[in-house]
Amino acid sequence: MTSNMIKCKGIDCPIKDKCHRYTTLDTTKDSWFVEAPFIMTGDVFTCDMFWGDDSQRQFEQLESIMRGDAK
Repeated sequence: MTSNMIKCKGIDCPIKDKCHRYTTLDTTKDSWFVEAPFIMTGDVFTCDMFWGDDSQRQFEQLESIMRGDAK
């Protein structure tokens, strides 16, 4: 899990169950958005802070590469 992640409580967010900022386990070191950062305009949903759960795996692979311990 990423340290210093800004988490989201996902209040009223329609895709919170697919976002790593909501689904990852809480730690005492996490920061939190004051409000869920999404915008609903009519039927259009946007969230510039969305972090898909699958994106976490990709992020960890990139971190491993940057550390030089990738296989």
